[in-house]
Amino acid sequence: MVWCLLLCQPVLATAQALNNQDLERFNVMLVIDGSGSLVYGDNATDANGLRYDALDLFLALLTNSGNNVGAIVFDNDPQNYLLNTGLQSITGKSDKISLSDQIRQAGTRDDTDIGSALLTAVETLNAQSAQNGMESVIILFSDGRTDLGGDQEAYEASLENKETAITTAQTAGIPVYSICLNATSVADPAELQEISSRTSGSFVAVSSPEDLTGAFEAFYNLIFSTSSSERVTSSFPSSGKLTFNIDVPTYGAEEVNIILDTDGAGQAQLTAPSGPMSAADMEDSTMTGGDFNIIKLVDPEVGRWTLELSGVPQDNVTINVIYNIDTSAVLATADGGSDYGAGDTVTLQAALYQNGVPITDSTVTSEYTAELTFTNMADNSTQTVEMNAGPNGSFTYDFQENDFNSYSVQVVFRYSNMSIPSNTIPVNFGNTAPVVASDQQLVEESVIVTPVTGRERTFDLSNYFSDAQGDPITYSVASSQLVDGSVTLNGSNLTVNTAKSRSGDLVLRGTDPQGAYSEMTIRFQVTNLTPAIFSVIVAALVAVIVIVSIIVYKKTHIPFRGSITVTSATSMSGSGRSHANFKGKIKLLYFAIGSCGMDAKKCWFVAQPGNRLEFRSPVPVYWNGMPTKKVNLLNGSTEIYADENRTLGIRVTVKFDYNIRK
Repeated sequence: MVWCLLLCQPVLATAQALNNQDLERFNVMLVIDGSGSLVYGDNATDANGLRYDALDLFLALLTNSGNNVGAIVFDNDPQNYLLNTGLQSITGKSDKISLSDQIRQAGTRDDTDIGSALLTAVETLNAQSAQNGMESVIILFSDGRTDLGGDQEAYEASLENKETAITTAQTAGIPVYSICLNATSVADPAELQEISSRTSGSFVAVSSPEDLTGAFEAFYNLIFSTSSSERVTSSFPSSGKLTFNIDVPTYGAEEVNIILDTDGAGQAQLTAPSGPMSAADMEDSTMTGGDFNIIKLVDPEVGRWTLELSGVPQDNVTINVIYNIDTSAVLATADGGSDYGAGDTVTLQAALYQNGVPITDSTVTSEYTAELTFTNMADNSTQTVEMNAGPNGSFTYDFQENDFNSYSVQVVFRYSNMSIPSNTIPVNFGNTAPVVASDQQLVEESVIVTPVTGRERTFDLSNYFSDAQGDPITYSVASSQLVDGSVTLNGSNLTVNTAKSRSGDLVLRGTDPQGAYSEMTIRFQVTNLTPAIFSVIVAALVAVIVIVSIIVYKKTHIPFRGSITVTSATSMSGSGRSHANFKGKIKLLYFAIGSCGMDAKKCWFVAQPGNRLEFRSPVPVYWNGMPTKKVNLLNGSTEIYADENRTLGIRVTVKFDYNIRK
């Protein structure tokens, strides 16, 4: 008999923000491929159902309470998923087993519609997060590409749903962690990898079903606040008994998960500092995930626990301990600054926090050590020192630097095999990081991509970043939610192929020669119009233009039937001219009356509906002694003057054709 354990190295989760009162609680949707390719044919990717064992491991590691978990098992029918539980509060072993049973019983069926299932999951999480304020994540498991059996309409709808899901997840901050079983030619890792990349999640392709347990453990460590000890492998001696010690600190470990292989007849017994656990308590605390038993200790007794294993001499056993952490480590400078002069001394302070409040119990400094690591940002060289125990459970360290350097600094609290990393802070000596103006730290770009426009955006990053010392700035892409291959950066010149990039955040970093940096984000909202849609829109615009043109034409070409004669109202020269039957409007200039005090180029006679006629002037004229810019002309003569004293003006004689008017 051989004892073995997980297939990937433990991953330490990054410390989360202090204002998160439930550091390791999440809304989680498990989106699981239920297509037939997993179980049918020679290329079946998981005929033995090892994905269920891996999911059991993930559920077993979840904190005993506080998480909301749901599952979607999908094939090619977005209206009738094989399973859609919605989100539900998961508390205790029975809830976890119940959800696991539902997933297993959902089975498998036809083809693969990833987009619709992903969109349903995102919408479910978005609604739940709005209610409980908790962060949300998706774990997507699939063995292959979107495949809808040749139904092109359904395929395009699925791709549209996928794009909507990705952009909604980006806006809501919902990362997608994807697992692709890349064991056969059926699989297509690229599609899942793009989903995770564009939502700031993670992706892993596993080459055999057995690797799934390791993938799920890795994602668990990435998502939740955890600490993992190094795996320990030993051989059973001739006595068939092995003993391991597990230490629990006063603060930090809300739960302890002990993962063991169950292959064979081995037995496990745990003894707390106060005495051994009963058989009933061991049973209540243990869940099975494939070949593994996971023993969960909730609010474990502080001190040293003993794990005794029974097995066959010479067989190997590997154990792994994962602590679910309920504290965070916080590092800061004593004065809250980050920029100092060369030769200055900076005091660094570190403490453990629970629910946003520092733990002031001196037990912390008696149980934990605090290792402080300085990373020179220019060459990435590091130096690690141990901080000194300070007052009220805190740690301190005084650091002096005589050269012009910038450092990235982090502390790790260690207790036995448990570690809690802090936030990372910059400390600059004789240097300040490049800066980005506050109104340019987030640049929003709305782009409509058509077959002829909006296919590229360019930026000169030197217009956004500046350095107080005048040092040259090197530019790089810190992170990207855009499609791979859509971003080109040459010096300070950034080019984004928006036709390919789709929506997402692009984070750009400006770094000085000492390695200090600042970042800006360009947020792209990209709407892609396909040639078909573009053609429809163009046709609609043409139709609108035609209709508007007809309306404008009719309004500007109203017919006047009759005659109009214009002469001077103040001169006896008799100059003037007549005109009959016209459409639209005619200038006063046409009537050649000479000086009349009005701008003959800008005054008009305008036909109106119903065979009426108006005189219009850009400036007020006088009619019946009143100033006006518009005169309604009646049958007969009308005098219009340029000034109130009636020194200059025109006489307009109109004869309407009343037969036409009727």
